[in-house]
Amino acid sequence: MAAIRLRPARHELPGRLPEGERVLWQGAPDWRSLARNALHLRGLALYSAAIVAAVGLSGVVEGEAPGRIAFEVLRAAGVASVPILLGLAYAWAAARGAFYTITTHRVVLKMGVAFSITLNLPFAQIESAGLLTRRDGSGDIALRFVPGTRGLGWFILWPHARGWRLARGEPMLRALLDAERAAQILSRALAASADMAIPVSEPTNLVDTGGRNPGVTPTTAAA
Repeated sequence: MAAIRLRPARHELPGRLPEGERVLWQGAPDWRSLARNALHLRGLALYSAAIVAAVGLSGVVEGEAPGRIAFEVLRAAGVASVPILLGLAYAWAAARGAFYTITTHRVVLKMGVAFSITLNLPFAQIESAGLLTRRDGSGDIALRFVPGTRGLGWFILWPHARGWRLARGEPMLRALLDAERAAQILSRALAASADMAIPVSEPTNLVDTGGRNPGVTPTTAAA
């Protein structure tokens, strides 16, 4: 299902589309949203700030000289900033190396930093899809395989995977700034593939039909 390749051009698909198949939507993760919500760097930054503040307070309580306190605070801040900067760099690289495509027949995920992995998901392999929206305007679309479909491990998919589905990784279109629009397009495509009639303007009202081609259902659970 997946093939590891050297990175091709960003907007390319693995090959020419078959006759009758066309692209409906293309997009990529927003690296800021990826850093906040997939890597949880905001929480890490708050934790690091608390550690740095504790170092400074400890120096004050122990009566150390102001110069010594400033040195210890700066050193702690420097150490604490390393994982945050590395996380930001990884989020930027992961977002730059990812590109998602929805066609009339499948979902294609291209991801990778050093190497590119292309994951083709025909609609026949998608059991259900869930939309998660956030207050910052971004959102994720998680895809669940039909039972028996061979997939990739969570660690290979990450960060383009739903959290804590370690035994059976669920691919996810991560950190989309137009997640609701992408979900609506995917809903229509899935329903059309199953010859279902759906309300185009209300994708969040779609529910899992129990068949192989459900619509996209909303969720507020953490990814």
